[in-house]
Amino acid sequence: MSAMIDHIMFSDADSEARFSEIIEDAILKGTITRQKSHKPLSSARKRKMEREAAEAEELREQILGKNNTESLESLILSRAKNRHEDMIASLEAKYKPKPKKKKK
Repeated sequence: MSAMIDHIMFSDADSEARFSEIIEDAILKGTITRQKSHKPLSSARKRKMEREAAEAEELREQILGKNNTESLESLILSRAKNRHEDMIASLEAKYKPKPKKKKK
């Protein structure tokens, strides 16, 4: 079960019961065959997953800050300003008169 939780996106230790139920239903319907019995997650593995989740949340808060709307707004405005400046620079480069070559 641990390998399954590692490979399924957005799954955690709380998803184990749901996955077991889905697998048991599929076995009863005959869609899949029973394989080696799965081992439930160990308590050490659950603690590790909880620690990783807490660490990820802490990093997320550091990156985004407490007030996400202000940082998001400033990010959008700065990108818009950069695009505008890039557009003006490309137009200047395109339409700027080229120096005339001297005749020898």
